[in-house]
Amino acid sequence: LRGLLNLGSRINPWVHKIADRLFDAFQRAKKRLMPLAFLLTFYASALAAPGVDPLHGYTGTLPVTLELLRPSPDYPRLFVQAGLPGGHVGTFLVDTGADTSAITSEAAARWGVETEQDWGVVQGFSGTAVVSGASLSSLVFGDITVPHVTVMADVPGLPEQAKLMAIDGVLGNNVWSRFTVAIDYPSSALTLHEPGRTT
Repeated sequence: LRGLLNLGSRINPWVHKIADRLFDAFQRAKKRLMPLAFLLTFYASALAAPGVDPLHGYTGTLPVTLELLRPSPDYPRLFVQAGLPGGHVGTFLVDTGADTSAITSEAAARWGVETEQDWGVVQGFSGTAVVSGASLSSLVFGDITVPHVTVMADVPGLPEQAKLMAIDGVLGNNVWSRFTVAIDYPSSALTLHEPGRTT
């Protein structure tokens, strides 16, 4: 701002005094607005409802311990159940190595989830495939609600069954990265903690 005003003062000497006055007024206004911005930020934070973590995206009180499911005691993969809108309950593979989550086409139809065609492309050992996408308005784990979970659909090769147990999809790191996740294999339990905490 000072540079632009100085340029004007070279063109017209009368602009020099106006330039100084405008610059001083700008500086005074900035000093007044900075504390106001801080107060507004503080006030907005104070209005956040108890148990809401807007940064990591969940509501409720942690920790929460969930039962891990396996179709047999020696089965290598772990599954967890989550509540969905409409009273539905889904069974999901726990995959901390997946960037995002996915649901089966059958589950999307059963839950009435609208999918967007040609949403993205996934790449695997067998090549690439175009997949649909959707947004689950919420997932519920005990007392914790995770809002707005993006999922892929129509993913080729996505398992729909583990032995005799039906599977509705996979939950990846767009869910689990909101928490510190502790898995107790002998007890078949998964505990969600606040980010950065293990107790």
